[in-house]
Amino acid sequence: MLLALMLCLLQDPPALAEWSRQRTDLSAATVSVRQQWLAACLKAGDDPTLRAAALEIYAQIGGRTHLRPVLEWLAEDPTPQARIAVRSICARDPEGVETLLAIASHSVALRPQACVLVVELGSAASAAEPRVGEHILSMLAEPESQLCSELVLLAGRGHLQAAVPRLVELMAAESSGLRRDAHWSLQQITGLGLQPRAEDWRVWFDREQQWWHERLSPTLAALEAEDPLVQQRGLRELGERHWRRGELRPALEQFLTRADEPRARQAEALLLRWQESQRKKVPDARPIRRVSPRRDI
Repeated sequence: MLLALMLCLLQDPPALAEWSRQRTDLSAATVSVRQQWLAACLKAGDDPTLRAAALEIYAQIGGRTHLRPVLEWLAEDPTPQARIAVRSICARDPEGVETLLAIASHSVALRPQACVLVVELGSAASAAEPRVGEHILSMLAEPESQLCSELVLLAGRGHLQAAVPRLVELMAAESSGLRRDAHWSLQQITGLGLQPRAEDWRVWFDREQQWWHERLSPTLAALEAEDPLVQQRGLRELGERHWRRGELRPALEQFLTRADEPRARQAEALLLRWQESQRKKVPDARPIRRVSPRRDI
């Protein structure tokens, strides 16, 4: 069967059509045969049947060099097969995530798709999270007319603390969809249950910023005090924070090494609450769908 299909490789698109009927496993084929099939995939064009066959072949034997054409197809048509192909390639190729990040850095048109896929890869891409966050922030900074829903939701899925100021701004967006997505992401990041009213979130954020400017140093100093009641007040203030908690965690962990038993239990409970809030999932505002190309491209 494989020999018959190989004869079709002289006519690349017909070969893909024949493969789509036979569904031959190419994983055991020689390097030369695999290379010829991968070359045929590049000629799939706009035909949906040929693209579907090419994506299955990419999922079987594709490598990181094939991620770009898959992303280009995904930008045009958000088929599940394209996402499956990317996950399969990255599972086989340890450089797959780095390749996605390189594409995000150098291609404005494909940056949304690449960031979405890196986040979807989850723990396999954990080392890439800071760079993905930088890309998401740069895209969120653009005018509302050029934002798409998935980018706003990505900030929440990634618990991106640095996105909170922009998300608060988007609570007053003209688009009801952007407001809804910004509200979901703010709930996901902060763990707060505020209503979807822009003024409520502005008031909360102004108070949070004020605390960081005026109360951070006194609160950390309270943890260093000898008086347990002063320490307790410091812990209470930390417990009221819902933004940038990760920056406060080292001070709290250091406090645990010298606190008496009652205050240590209080600090441990606070750390546990922060940890659980990161795991808690707010029901998705929308399912993962197409990431639309932005209009300035």
